[in-house]
Amino acid sequence: DKYSIHYDKLNHRMVFDIHDSSGYIVGHCAKKLPGSPYAGPKVINYFEVQSSNMAYVPCIDNNKRSDTVILVEDMLSAYKINSIGYNAICLLGTNILNKEVTEISMQHKNAIIMLDPDAINKAISIKNKYGLYIHMDVVQLDRDPKDTDKDILLEVLKR
Repeated sequence: DKYSIHYDKLNHRMVFDIHDSSGYIVGHCAKKLPGSPYAGPKVINYFEVQSSNMAYVPCIDNNKRSDTVILVEDMLSAYKINSIGYNAICLLGTNILNKEVTEISMQHKNAIIMLDPDAINKAISIKNKYGLYIHMDVVQLDRDPKDTDKDILLEVLKR
């Protein structure tokens, strides 16, 4: 499998590979698991080269690739979106830079912003700021994408 998740036994964390737009591993994202006895931040991002704040999770099935990419906050949401056949980009938070929007617009015609419910105002702000560069829509869910049923995600994305 080209995209994998690892387990860090020492720190009780799931570790995701972070890919650039070419598919190369450029870093790792480690998320503390629920119930972890270890102190420290919920998420740690490790980059070999800090050229971007985005992590690509492209659809592995090339026949399902589309002109649309889904922008999410975290790696688990990106993997969930990927599992239903959509390209996903994890923003590793809620911020996006001009150069990142330019990069996305060179590879995709449409972007759907699907941030966690507590970040809906940020999603609207991103659309308003960058909507001239690439067609963007905002999808508001009741739960984080990673916690939303796959059938609901598919239904929302087909609209």
